[in-house]
Amino acid sequence: METIVYRLVPITERNLMNALYITDYYLQMMYHGASDLEYAKDQLNTWLQEGCVVLAVSNHGRFIGLAVGKKDMEDFVIKAIYVNENDRRKGIGSMLIHAFEQQETDFASYRLEINPKLNDAVSFFEKAGYQVLPSILLRKVPQDK
Repeated sequence: METIVYRLVPITERNLMNALYITDYYLQMMYHGASDLEYAKDQLNTWLQEGCVVLAVSNHGRFIGLAVGKKDMEDFVIKAIYVNENDRRKGIGSMLIHAFEQQETDFASYRLEINPKLNDAVSFFEKAGYQVLPSILLRKVPQDK
């Protein structure tokens, strides 16, 4: 049986185009939309311009996981984490979380916000040591929208 060795790759402006498809898959999953590589490119650029750390996991040159995080005051906020559906339950998500926790060490805590309807994601993060916190989220949409 072949041993798979995953490689962690920091995404920068130099290799941004290599991460288009994994970003596109993430955006499709989050927004239930159609593929839009131009939007994926814009999102990657936005994350990098905002000072986010963008990491991808490669399997023989093909990105199968993506994570985005950023410093927010005293916390490090995980803004996005995604693993291709066929590649889940292989330690890739854990690899991405541990990479942030090992590389980004000068923070009071690590924080993320996820949709509570994503039960698998909530369970995954709880197993990784994250605690579900009570919160109230309020939103107002202007009437002209």
